[in-house]
Amino acid sequence: MFRCFYSKVSQDDDESAEDVLVLEDMRPGGYGMLDRAAGLSADACRMILRDLARLHGTSLALARLRPDAAAQLKSSVREVVFEAQNHIVDGMAEAVRNNLCKC
Repeated sequence: MFRCFYSKVSQDDDESAEDVLVLEDMRPGGYGMLDRAAGLSADACRMILRDLARLHGTSLALARLRPDAAAQLKSSVREVVFEAQNHIVDGMAEAVRNNLCKC
């Protein structure tokens, strides 16, 4: 697992506010950037789906086994990617269709 050296989530709704996440260099662990224009290979799609399943499976297991802890964690997390006013979401479905489906 890689280390997180620093994180800051802005509590402001101001568009100029910035969230910061500083992680250790993950390249020695085999991680790297993919060429977004080329789309994803079938192997990359499988890896991403496997890791997403692990991530979400962990939260589902916590909700089932420790609902009190899951509720406390949920109340302390602020959604920053999929907020309705977030420009990152614009065009996301089209990007998924155009890139992920190349698998």
